[in-house]
Amino acid sequence: MLTLALLLAQAVFQPDPTLMMPRPPVEELARALELRAELLGAHAPIATVRHDGTVLLVTPNLRLDPLTLLGAGDLALRAAGQPSGAEHLGVQAAWIEEQRTGFWALTVELDPTGTQALREFSRDQVGKKVGVFVAGILVTQPVIVAPIEHGRLALHGEFTQREAERILAGLQLPWRARLVE
Repeated sequence: MLTLALLLAQAVFQPDPTLMMPRPPVEELARALELRAELLGAHAPIATVRHDGTVLLVTPNLRLDPLTLLGAGDLALRAAGQPSGAEHLGVQAAWIEEQRTGFWALTVELDPTGTQALREFSRDQVGKKVGVFVAGILVTQPVIVAPIEHGRLALHGEFTQREAERILAGLQLPWRARLVE
């Protein structure tokens, strides 16, 4: 029996069978788990879809808490040099798009509580550089050019497609999954 505090170099996940909505192929879950593991520091994680429909994730160089891989990604913004700021912003939706420059952008839509927290935080940070953290990892440091009133955060920069996908996977998995071993 696996205890919740156990750290593993490999774990097995499966789609949550309680979902009644249509689900993407299990291969999408495997890819998202690989990307999330990379964001958290794993080098060359390998997710394999097994014959029984579960996903085996192996992270050779890093012992990750498998429940960290399943949790909703935590989004936070912090002013330079500050230990806290707008923390635990609730993400309703997130997506990536290719820009005309060939780089990729990430757009995040927040829930009402996250929208209010971002609005208050951004008003005090206009003209300043802030850190954007996903799952506790600094992913970019934009300058706030105007208060963000509407709850939609657009991160434009020089993200490759893989980097943008990794950040997106850090915010959300394509569908719920559970740890099975």
